[in-house]
Amino acid sequence: MPPESIWTALLRIAIPAILAGAVGAGLTLYGVRQTNRHNAAENAANRQHELEKLNRDHSLVLKRDVLLHVTQLLVQTLAAVRRWDYCRGHLEWLKSNPAAEDDGVKQADSDQWRAWNEYSLRRNELEQATAAACLAVSDDLWKLAQSVGSSIAEAFEQTGNRQSLRSRTVAQVDVEIANFIKAARAELGFVPHAE
Repeated sequence: MPPESIWTALLRIAIPAILAGAVGAGLTLYGVRQTNRHNAAENAANRQHELEKLNRDHSLVLKRDVLLHVTQLLVQTLAAVRRWDYCRGHLEWLKSNPAAEDDGVKQADSDQWRAWNEYSLRRNELEQATAAACLAVSDDLWKLAQSVGSSIAEAFEQTGNRQSLRSRTVAQVDVEIANFIKAARAELGFVPHAE
């Protein structure tokens, strides 16, 4: 066998090394590509999870703010009914009392109208807030808020008519408001501590 030239020996060594390097580079590129695909999918899943979490957080904040506003208006509207009833009773007492001064009667009359205006304002705010609450709370809780609002209006009517059941009705509205608050806490996920 003739002796091998140096170039042939180099080619015999270089070709497998080049092929091994090409295969190694191809496998490396394939691995990098697979890693990038996996990372892209994981990043997309993380972004989706963060968006969902942010949406839940914003929904909870919106729900909490709406429920706070509706609850405040329920309490304020019922307080306005009580104040109007007190002012009305005071005016009636002054008018029936022959020793009452005209200034006292005028002031009581003015107080009664202010209390009536306060009730009207609170009632309108409550109706608007309750109507808007349907966008943020469950249907059951929204219907409960409407029911309590109707009970307040009924208590106002009974108070205006001086029906004998009026104090019981106002007390019943207090219970309805307490039930609404309990349902609102449950919807917000609030668990009271056992005492």
